[in-house]
Amino acid sequence: MTALSSDYEAKRQDGEIITYKVANGENIYKGALCMIDESDGGYLEAATDDAAGNVFVGIAVEKSLTTDVTTDADGKRSVRVYRSGVFELTTSGASQAWVGTEIYVVDSGTVSQTATHAPYVGVCVEYISATKIKVDIRPGVALNTTTS
Repeated sequence: MTALSSDYEAKRQDGEIITYKVANGENIYKGALCMIDESDGGYLEAATDDAAGNVFVGIAVEKSLTTDVTTDADGKRSVRVYRSGVFELTTSGASQAWVGTEIYVVDSGTVSQTATHAPYVGVCVEYISATKIKVDIRPGVALNTTTS
């Protein structure tokens, strides 16, 4: 690649909703927190906090289950994912003091203030209850989440 020396028409699409190819064997439910596991070929998976290198990419607009196809393979199915917005998410132990703090994945349906290897989700913007908060999601942001 070389630096531009003339105009270039970069192909653009709106980024509110993006379609990702799903990893073999993954069940993605509507509303699931989703990630790309860099060690697994770049396919969409339900979010977990089990390994470093996972990047949160958004929240599933729709579901895609392994039972939806006769035989499954990496990339055979796809799911549309919200890449921006403020979402009410499930947690535990939340308080008003969480507002303004970083939020991380626990699993495909739960978030927390605590990270070990968990992907960063976004910032808490509203406390609702000890089990519900609103989060301004920030997909694709890879923070160092080895301690917290």
